[in-house]
Amino acid sequence: MLLQQGLDDIAASSISEQIAYLLVERARLMDEMEAGQNSVQIDTPDGKMSASQVYKLLEQEREDFEQELQVISSRNLATMQFAEV
Repeated sequence: MLLQQGLDDIAASSISEQIAYLLVERARLMDEMEAGQNSVQIDTPDGKMSASQVYKLLEQEREDFEQELQVISSRNLATMQFAEV
């Protein structure tokens, strides 16, 4: 498979060297992917934001909505219990 991908040098290496090469390559690609995600700019009403900033904002809003829903649910439960008494 390495030969098919043009990695002749790696194919002739030992298994441990092949694994080391692939781990290094994987780390490099993941760094590139993360850098690419941060460089993507998204237009928002407040201006431009990176994809990671938008993700963080959406996560925070989701947490806020979940907390608000818990408060509302607690109030509704307390109201229902009071009405039964």
